[in-house]
Order: sequence, then C-alpha cells, then structure tokens
Amino acid sequence: RGAEPFAVQGGVEWRVHPRLALGPFGLLGAGRYSSMSVDTGLASSSAEIPGKAVHAWFHLGVRARLILGGER
Repeated sequence: RGAEPFAVQGGVEWRVHPRLALGPFGLLGAGRYSSMSVDTGLASSSAEIPGKAVHAWFHLGVRARLILGGER
C-alpha cells in the first residue's frame, strides 16, 4: 500500500495495414509504499515497510491496435 502520485505515458503509431496500427510507447511512474501484504487464499499477512523510499519504473514497448469496426 502507498501512494503512486506520478505516472505519464505516451507513444505514436503508424498504420501498417488498413486494419492494423503499430508503434512504440513509453511509461514513467513513481510511488512510495508504506506497507505490504500477502494473501495466499489460505492465509494472509501484512507489515509496515521500515525503509520507505520513492520507487520509479520505466516501461518501453510496442503497441498494436487492431481495427475491427467502422474506422479504416
């Protein structure tokens, strides 16, 4: 548990076929977590995180969009 106050993402796409678009995307996020919990279905547990720190993550990927409806 904690706060994830910052996340931004964006990308571009190019039409490679009348019904398919592809392109790169990126995501940058940051958060600070204060507690953790585990639930296995048989038992659960939670605890405070003693060394709270800001964590950041960066994702890169390829987005694909399949156009099924009226847009071409």
